[in-house]
Amino acid sequence: MAFNGRLLFIAPLQNGSTSRLRYEAMLPLFDEVRGIDINEYLHFWKRGLISFQRRISFSPALCRLRRRVLTEVSNYQPTVIWIEKSTFLTTEAIKAIRSEVPGSKIIHFSPDDYFNPKNTSSDHVRSLSHFDWVVTNKLHNIDRLKAVTRARIAHCLSAGPDSVHELTLSSHHRYHISFIGQYEKERWDALSALASEYPVDIFGPDWPKPKITQLRVHKPVWGDECRETIRASKINLCFLRKVNSDTSTTRTFEIPSQGGLLVAERTSEHMTLFREGTEAFFFSNIVELKHICSSLLSISDQELIAIRRNALKRYELEGYSWRSVMCSLFSQMRMIDKC
Repeated sequence: MAFNGRLLFIAPLQNGSTSRLRYEAMLPLFDEVRGIDINEYLHFWKRGLISFQRRISFSPALCRLRRRVLTEVSNYQPTVIWIEKSTFLTTEAIKAIRSEVPGSKIIHFSPDDYFNPKNTSSDHVRSLSHFDWVVTNKLHNIDRLKAVTRARIAHCLSAGPDSVHELTLSSHHRYHISFIGQYEKERWDALSALASEYPVDIFGPDWPKPKITQLRVHKPVWGDECRETIRASKINLCFLRKVNSDTSTTRTFEIPSQGGLLVAERTSEHMTLFREGTEAFFFSNIVELKHICSSLLSISDQELIAIRRNALKRYELEGYSWRSVMCSLFSQMRMIDKC
C-alpha cells in the first residue's frame, strides 16, 4: 500500500539505528521521502550528555538544528512530518512548523517510555498537544498520554528489519550464548550468573571488565554486524530495558528475522508474539534461564533450526517488519482522520 504525498522524517538516522530502519521502511510508502539526521548536530556529545543536550533549549547546536528543520519544512512543504524524540524542539518550534504547513499531519514517535524523566522534559510533554498524532510502542503509556495531550494517540509494535535471513542447517556457531545491548545492572548480574556455567559473549557499550573467564565483552555491533552476530550465536538472549518498562523490544523481532534463537524475558506481550517452546523461549529468573540454556545447548542442530524456522514463519506471517508495521499504522491513522 502507498500513501500520496511527501514525508519529512526527522530522527537520529545513523546506520544500524532503529530510526534508520523505520526511515527505510517508509521510503516505498510515500511519493517522496526526505530525512533530517539530528545526529549531524548532536554527534559530538558522549556518555549521556547527548540526553542532556536534547532536553535543553539554548545550545548553539540545537538552535542550528531547529533552523534546519524550519528551513526544510518551508522549502519542502511536506504532507506528513514524522519526528522522533522531539525533545530537541521547543513548543514554540513545533508551533512554527505548524504555521509553515498548516495542512500537514505532524506525528511524534518515541521508542522509549514517554514518562521516563531521562527521556523527556516538562516542555516536551506540553509540546505533544501541538502534534496531530503521538505514537507509542508502550501500551502502558496510552492512558497517560491521553491525559496530558490533545493529540490523537496511536500504538504500534516495535519491529524488525524488512529483509529476513534464509535459514540453512549449520553446526558451527562462533558463540554459544550472546547478548547484544547496553549495560544495566540487572542484566550484568544475570549474565555473570549464567557465565558461571556456560560461555557468554556480550556486545555493547558501558559494560564493566568481566572477572569470569567464560564471560567476554566485545565492542558494540550495529546494522549488518549486529545481524551477523545474531546468526553466529547458538542462543540469542533478549533482556528488556527496565527504565522504559519494556514488554518487548526491537531485538524481540530482529533475532527471529535473522535466523536467531530467541530466549527472552517472560512478558505477556512476548508470549502473544511467539509460541513458547516451539518458536521462542521465555524466562522469569536466572534459574529458569539456566535450565533453558542447558536444554537448548544439548539438543540437535535439526531441532534448533526447526525452532528458528517456526519463529521466522511467525515473523513473516504476522507482519513484524517495520514496513508492515508502518503501513498498518498509517492506514489506521488515515482511516481515523477521515471519521
